[in-house]
Amino acid sequence: MKYLKVFTDFADAMEELGDAERGRLFTAMLKYAETGAAPDFRGNERFIWPVAKLQIDRTVEEYSRTVEARRECGKLGGRPKKANGFDENQKKQKVFSETKKSKDNDKDKEKDNDKENIPSGNNTPPTPPRGRVDVPEALMENWNGFCEMRKKIKKPLTDRAAKMILNELERLAPGDNHTKGLILDQSVKRCWQDVYPLKGDKSAGVTDNVFPQMLREEGEHDPF
Repeated sequence: MKYLKVFTDFADAMEELGDAERGRLFTAMLKYAETGAAPDFRGNERFIWPVAKLQIDRTVEEYSRTVEARRECGKLGGRPKKANGFDENQKKQKVFSETKKSKDNDKDKEKDNDKENIPSGNNTPPTPPRGRVDVPEALMENWNGFCEMRKKIKKPLTDRAAKMILNELERLAPGDNHTKGLILDQSVKRCWQDVYPLKGDKSAGVTDNVFPQMLREEGEHDPF
């Protein structure tokens, strides 16, 4: 122990001691408190020593209990936790984290809404979602032009019509995206709402003479 606690009433017990005896007594008390070594007195201070030793022993015991209690608190991590398992700081941190997460989610939703509301930079009509109709990437520009033309002639494509057009393109030019693009461009140029074999294409089993008939049929009934 690094200190010695002495009560003022201890002065009464040393009233009859001389200065040398008081000096030896205090020196012995300091050494005993630090090392626990008992002194060997020759003078009258030996009669006062039992009282001084008892007081020192009590002080050392009290000091040891305090040190041990602090050591145990250190093992537990400082301030004891409350019954629910969270101390006050943890509770505040949890509330702050949940609030920040909620604000971040709100900001993300606002950004998504803003993106949905931003108009397109061009007049290209919206292409039907790839999950609803399968438009090859190589055909996308021609397809967008066809969709825009259909919109201009007041015949916008429905999902069913889009699928039928794509099926007809595959029938006219199986696996040939280049020819399909030309067919779409042909319909855009002539403002046809359907697709037909390329003019002069004998491979599809249709000649130039059938186009007037196609146009007449298209005017008579509109399947799309």
